[in-house]
Amino acid sequence: MLIAGNLLIPRTETVYSYTCGAIWKTCNCTETDQAHRRQRIREQTAARDGAARAEEAETAAAIRAVEEAERREAEEAERQERVRQEAETQRLAEEAEAARLREEERMTAIKHRFVDLQAILEELHGSQQKSLRRRHETELKKARENMISDQLAFDAKRALEEALMNKRIQDSMQQLNAEHQTTLQDMGTRHEEEEDELFLALQVHLRNKSNRDARQTAMIEKIKQAQLEEREDLKSRLRLAMEETGRSQAKEIEDLRISVLQERDSMAEVDLKNTETVARKVFTDRMWFDSIVDERRSMLEADERRLMQTGANIDTYSDGTRESQTLEA
Repeated sequence: MLIAGNLLIPRTETVYSYTCGAIWKTCNCTETDQAHRRQRIREQTAARDGAARAEEAETAAAIRAVEEAERREAEEAERQERVRQEAETQRLAEEAEAARLREEERMTAIKHRFVDLQAILEELHGSQQKSLRRRHETELKKARENMISDQLAFDAKRALEEALMNKRIQDSMQQLNAEHQTTLQDMGTRHEEEEDELFLALQVHLRNKSNRDARQTAMIEKIKQAQLEEREDLKSRLRLAMEETGRSQAKEIEDLRISVLQERDSMAEVDLKNTETVARKVFTDRMWFDSIVDERRSMLEADERRLMQTGANIDTYSDGTRESQTLEA
């Protein structure tokens, strides 16, 4: 709707009176009526504006009073809050200091306790290490004693075998000599018998012969030459037998020497294996012991960290079984 002077012109193009609202020129409204109406409107507007301003002023005063009361109340609350916060801060500081002192005391107690436990553990490790060292020394001593005992037994066995061999060689040589002497005696007896028989035969066959003496001498020389050759043959056979016996004895001695060397090498190999076994056992035991020592120390350090980090008291650790497990593991 458009307003033009006293007229209201709607968008439908119909014109109305601004004073009474009737269709234009169908009413009796004048300019004076319009002026009076405008004056009333101004008066009503002024009265309404005055009331609004008074109400606004009253509202503003009330708001200021409320804000002042709220400000004072807020200041009082703020002051009380500051007092409370200061008291709370003081209380918290005192509690924090007390907690710090308790924590420091707890940490110091844990530290001292674990220092004692570490000393006990190191003392235990030293005692166990000495025991382990004594056991290793005993095992090594026993191994050396076994080696010496085996060597002595081997030397005694070798000496006995050499003595038996020398006895066999001596008996063999004596038997050969005895057989040779017996053969020589038998040969001498037989030669004497042959000479006697020859002498008797020559006495019979060469009796009254002109060349008796020469023939007798020749026959005797011939038989003596045969006897000499027989004796030389016997000596040669004895020498060959002695040489064969010597070679056989030398081979037997060489076989014994080789057997001794082989057996000695075998004993040395066995002793070396035994020594290596003992050495490996000693090394393994020491590695195991070092591992156990490290594990015990780690367990003790872990328990110390756990107590310090969790806030637990040292008494709870002392009353448990972990300590004894740590020291007796």
